[in-house]
Amino acid sequence: MKTRLFFTVALAILLTLQGSAQDLELWGLAPTPGYIYKLDQNGENKEIVYYISGTGGYGPKSEGSLVQADSKKLYGMTGQAGENNMGTLFEYDIAQQQYTILIEFDGSNGKKPETNSLIQASNGKLYGMTPEGGDYDGGVIFEYDLSTNTFTKLIDLHDTLGKHPHGDLYQVDNADSIIFYGLASEGGANNGGVLFKYNLTDSSYRVLVDFDGYYPYHKERGRHPFGSVIQADNGKIYGLTFEGGLHDNGVLFEYDPEDSTFVKKFDFSNDSTGKRPQGSLIQASDGQLYGLTVYGGTGVGAVFSYDITNDTLIKRVNLGDGAGSYPQGSLVQATSGKMFGTTELGACSSGGVFCFDPETDTIYRTACNGYPIGNLIEIVAIPVETYDTITENACDSYVSPSGNHIWTTSGRYTDTLPNAAGGDSIVTIDLTVNTVDASVTQDNNVLTANAENAVYQWLDCNNGYAILEGDTSQVFTAPADGHYAVSVTQGTCTDTSDCYTVSTTGIREDNANANIQLYPNPTKGNVTLKMTDVKNSVVSVYNIMGEKVFDMNDITTTEVALPVEALPAGIYFVKVRNDDHCRTIKLIKRR
Repeated sequence: MKTRLFFTVALAILLTLQGSAQDLELWGLAPTPGYIYKLDQNGENKEIVYYISGTGGYGPKSEGSLVQADSKKLYGMTGQAGENNMGTLFEYDIAQQQYTILIEFDGSNGKKPETNSLIQASNGKLYGMTPEGGDYDGGVIFEYDLSTNTFTKLIDLHDTLGKHPHGDLYQVDNADSIIFYGLASEGGANNGGVLFKYNLTDSSYRVLVDFDGYYPYHKERGRHPFGSVIQADNGKIYGLTFEGGLHDNGVLFEYDPEDSTFVKKFDFSNDSTGKRPQGSLIQASDGQLYGLTVYGGTGVGAVFSYDITNDTLIKRVNLGDGAGSYPQGSLVQATSGKMFGTTELGACSSGGVFCFDPETDTIYRTACNGYPIGNLIEIVAIPVETYDTITENACDSYVSPSGNHIWTTSGRYTDTLPNAAGGDSIVTIDLTVNTVDASVTQDNNVLTANAENAVYQWLDCNNGYAILEGDTSQVFTAPADGHYAVSVTQGTCTDTSDCYTVSTTGIREDNANANIQLYPNPTKGNVTLKMTDVKNSVVSVYNIMGEKVFDMNDITTTEVALPVEALPAGIYFVKVRNDDHCRTIKLIKRR
């Protein structure tokens, strides 16, 4: 039986796919002129991967952040795009480089989620908020089911519930329910915003904290939170307000879900601490909380840390001096331990990306950008889907590069080499399958190969398929009783016939009339032998070397399962012998 080596092609493609599987990248959104961009793991080498169209000559106001779902696709929102000029929810497939608008906001379902971001909850669905729209124009909380492409508005926000949220939801740890915490920048009892809890399981919404109103009623809890909350490893909720507190420059607060207590932990004051934090906190690998202020420091923002074990807030470093100015988003800590953020203005005329090293308290600009405001995310680099065409010639059959297909006829086929990191390789195979006629016509002790214009070599089956020297003609006359086969070569393909018995007395080889079937053949598993006459039948299986692999005796049924699944790939011969006939059938065992 002939073989065709395809593994070199497949291995080369797989190595190409896996070469950068563990490279890390930072991805983000820039609102003006509006695009999705990526950076290397050091925050450098910016590449614009897709321009997002805005309306009315303006950018799409994509000031939020991206989220990577389990599918490895990216999702985000724009605040000024789409047919209604009220924003969109979009998907970006990195592997296929395809941008798709999934939802166009129209006011009734929310509008203008400029600074909002999405999260993927534990149920696999996306959840988010808009700052406007809905029944009361105070924004909405919504759900998007990726499996059914279904958008559902869950809550219409208004004065009492809190309104105009500018961050994202945060799912807290809970074994029984899916529970989100979030912030609204306005509304509530004092119109200073609220901290709320939304239980998706029972669809209940509850205001937990009403933030303060305007002067002079602004000192106790802060007002106008613009970011999101996080749950630290002590189980408590932490967040920031943009204004309010003792100095009206914002506060850092703590909320304990266990006893529903709210504590203002720190009042931002002036340049010594930074002031007016607008983004969200992160808990870093050292256990401390880190955040950004828009102002303060030297006047253009600062990086601070807060130690939850001793209630200490420290300004770590000032923005400016080449690192950029007025950071309005949040930090992200990369696998390297360094933190990255964005600035709206500064070092570059259009803002940029900076790196902060918490071990050395150093900060520096890594890239210029288009007025970025939102957060970056770190993901494993996904190779772009590749396409290739190869031409293959095979003998009898061809196994595809992925190993998932076996083709036995000529044609054009497509195979996919999957990559766990994404970016599958799509291979088109122009395939020519050549077959060799290895059948034989027997007239007593004269055997004739039916293939014309071929190279012939007759073999002694009883002697491990030994070559019969000099017997290379199309017609072979057996010199003695025995079992004989012929190897037929046409072009680059070779096939070997069944073994034929030459016997002048006793049991005869009857390949035409024994009515014995062997299927499936070729096979990757076991095969079934079907016979019409089982009287005193014995089944023997031999390998290509003529060595007996196993026997089956005492056969009492017309269908017998031959246990060949565990045999190595190769050519075998199944010999069936009974009182009247002897039949040898070639079996091809595949991987």
